[in-house]
Amino acid sequence: MIRHRVTYPERRLAPKVLAAIHPSPAKRIRFAYRSLLRLTPTLAPRGRRLLLAALLAAPAVPLPLAAAENAPETPAAPASAPPIERRVTRQVAPGIQHQQVVREAPPHPLVVNVLRADLRQPGWRLQVWPGKDVLITPDVTKGREAVGKLALRRGALAAINGDYFGNGDPLGLQITDGELLSEPYPNRCAFGLTRDGRTLWGPVRLEATVSVGGRSFPVKGINRARGANELIVYTPRYGSNTGANAAGVEVAVEWPSGPVRAGVAVTGTVSEIRPGRASTPIPPEGFVLSGHGAAANFLRAVNTADAVSLRINLIGEGGQSWNEVWQAVGGGPRLIKNGEVCLGGNPEQFRPDVLNGRNPRSAIALTRDGKLLLVAVDGRQPLLSGGVTLAELAEWLRAEGAVEAMNLDGGGSTTFALRNVVVNSPSQGTQRLVANAVLIFTEEPSPAEEGELALLPPEGAVAADGRIAITAGSPVRFRAARRQPDGTWQELPEDAVTWALEGQIGRLTQDGTLLGMRAGPGAVSFSTGQHLARAEVITVAGPPARVTAALEPAANGSGTVRARVVDAYGNAVPEATLTLAYTTGEGPQTAEGTTDARGEVRLPLPLAALAAETPVTVSAGTAPPFSLKIPGTAAASTAAKNR
Repeated sequence: MIRHRVTYPERRLAPKVLAAIHPSPAKRIRFAYRSLLRLTPTLAPRGRRLLLAALLAAPAVPLPLAAAENAPETPAAPASAPPIERRVTRQVAPGIQHQQVVREAPPHPLVVNVLRADLRQPGWRLQVWPGKDVLITPDVTKGREAVGKLALRRGALAAINGDYFGNGDPLGLQITDGELLSEPYPNRCAFGLTRDGRTLWGPVRLEATVSVGGRSFPVKGINRARGANELIVYTPRYGSNTGANAAGVEVAVEWPSGPVRAGVAVTGTVSEIRPGRASTPIPPEGFVLSGHGAAANFLRAVNTADAVSLRINLIGEGGQSWNEVWQAVGGGPRLIKNGEVCLGGNPEQFRPDVLNGRNPRSAIALTRDGKLLLVAVDGRQPLLSGGVTLAELAEWLRAEGAVEAMNLDGGGSTTFALRNVVVNSPSQGTQRLVANAVLIFTEEPSPAEEGELALLPPEGAVAADGRIAITAGSPVRFRAARRQPDGTWQELPEDAVTWALEGQIGRLTQDGTLLGMRAGPGAVSFSTGQHLARAEVITVAGPPARVTAALEPAANGSGTVRARVVDAYGNAVPEATLTLAYTTGEGPQTAEGTTDARGEVRLPLPLAALAAETPVTVSAGTAPPFSLKIPGTAAASTAAKNR
């Protein structure tokens, strides 16, 4: 069953938060509350709270949204229209729910996808995994991979993009199955998960040393580009070679006691010393020490067959040990700490556009009842979802019960995959290649479906050039079905199906309902994890909703009216009949024309013959008529030239 819940999270926010997000209601609430204190001095506190609750129920102003370039024109909605929030919830595995949140607040809507995984429920596991299985590859991708492809290749139930990245490797902490792949970024937040299900949050510090022949030297980084006077450790997880220049010394270490892990001394033996030589191959069973400056001098004293010991500690806030963390991903900034929003200042040194912009967002959070949240907020798509600021994201997560939360890489990287399809709408229209992802696996695979499965088109659907035609603004429902022995089709259980849309042509909710918005081709698909069905669709413009026009005067006593017709979503309406109405000395006159593929038409207007101060209107269908202003000088000028 589809479970819808209409909520207004703004009602739960404090007045200061309302002042930041919805200034006008917040001012009204503060004024009203102060008035209550003055006018009801004898009213009991409970009575005041009831009155204040009634005030909080007032409609909220929709969140502001920056318009995207080249987006269709979107008519403004009435300011009094409150945002309507709908939720569709699916149980995708034991202890794991997928929830799609749709807030309809034109012209600033919002779409959020949330995976809720119960840490107390056995049968699933989380893993942080690098794209292409290593951090750097020699091809143009530099080791990056699309989240959907990575999840499919690894057999994950769900996945969301992870940390920020530069050349291709993650900027911050990454631990995969206990192995340290990338050191933490200074002062920035990270998320960690131990094997027994404990979560850790906050900035992490690396303390590492290499000891050879009774001498030691501090290690500054793991699997990243070497800087001046630094000693860096490169493991096979980095790639085939170090990529370092010839300005330093590199030492290959083989026959290690195990992978590079925090809290465990990793020992090995020097197999090769390479002074002044670039890009040392990384032993499949071993690692490379790469030094420059003082670190290079330390490595020059190393001899072949020397014993090497590498010791690493990861230290969190207040000296908390992260050595037992089994999976970890970096990101930032931290959004919620101990149940409170913690975005004050900028201790993690993020750029203003990251901190304050309205963007697509990805986040990971923990609720007070022990559920881990993977959250993807679509953005930069005015018709579908405008995105959120970090402050809004933090407040939304707190309203969802989060007591800890961290922002992940967002913008064009925000991608949410489930059951082998991408269920959100990446802002660039295609998936961005990313450095790593947070994956969710289930121990038991989905049972294989029996019988033929198919995606059934909406009833009465019309085909156009091999695609199913969808009219913008008219919702239609697709169905996922299984063929029965008698040849009929039976819809699949709702929890067994995940829906996806390609092409940014509208909004597809997780009950299979598509609301076309932007004219153009796309595809609707559903997945059960074992089976995928897909149908090509095309959104066509809806009925005329708005007409605009401009006058182009001519020198022969006439002019041309250039008009354009669009639907409710700003799509050009072709083949619409447009009527130009005006009055001359001979009485009311009309002229008609049909719009072209761009929704435009040009109609002649006899300026010299127009009656004084005559109204000129342009209309199409049920769209409100457009009144064209004719400057008096235009008619007088053409009339004079015509004499």
